[in-house]
Amino acid sequence: MASGGDEIELRTNHRDEVRKRLQSTFFLHCNDFPPVEPADAYKTLEVFQFHCSFHPACEIQARGGTCPKHWRVADPNIKHTWVRQPAVLDAFTKMVLEAWKPDLLAPPTCVTEHTMHFNGPASVAEIDRFAEVVKYDPSTVKTRVFVEEIKLALENAGLRGMSSYKITTFVQKLYGDETAPPAYHQFRKEGKRAYGFDHLRIKEVVAFDGSEERRSANLARAERVRQQVRNGEGELGKRMFDDMDE
Repeated sequence: MASGGDEIELRTNHRDEVRKRLQSTFFLHCNDFPPVEPADAYKTLEVFQFHCSFHPACEIQARGGTCPKHWRVADPNIKHTWVRQPAVLDAFTKMVLEAWKPDLLAPPTCVTEHTMHFNGPASVAEIDRFAEVVKYDPSTVKTRVFVEEIKLALENAGLRGMSSYKITTFVQKLYGDETAPPAYHQFRKEGKRAYGFDHLRIKEVVAFDGSEERRSANLARAERVRQQVRNGEGELGKRMFDDMDE
């Protein structure tokens, strides 16, 4: 639908099949953008960041001092009453028609900034984004970078759900030809097995997700978990290491 060029089959109920090339625009509302392939689907992407989230007054009051800064009191009359008025519908329709131009308009500056900020992790191939986060460093022979640490760093960089196998494959493809390539090792922590590499270091890269608070929280969580992993806390190891035996 987004990358263009492909034909799809259209039909009525089990008859009159025809093939058409899609020419469409669609809108996606989300907190976290899903992975999309192929990467050229992002070429026409435009990102609108919403700075506020509207909630019932009772929810805001219940949260008290823990209420997120971007929450605002919702006015249910807007959605259920005001926007349904014929005068409002006519006014909105007139605004849309009067704004139409035959040539493509440049987006507002804020939309351009949000799109550029987002497209960093979105439009880059997975292995290239991986290389931005997981760096080769021959000086770190005595420092272990655990697979679980890499997963957390990749998640913050916008690469979620990457398996241990894929991480190992990318490390081999990127750095396997080095004079001293990263070696995959098994380590013991509190009687459990954990896995990691030498000759690697992690660079903190944060993906755009529409919320400064969430980005800060993700970084703080990653650092907290990383310290727990390195301290060998038993319960954390039991919960988070996916390649371990009791």
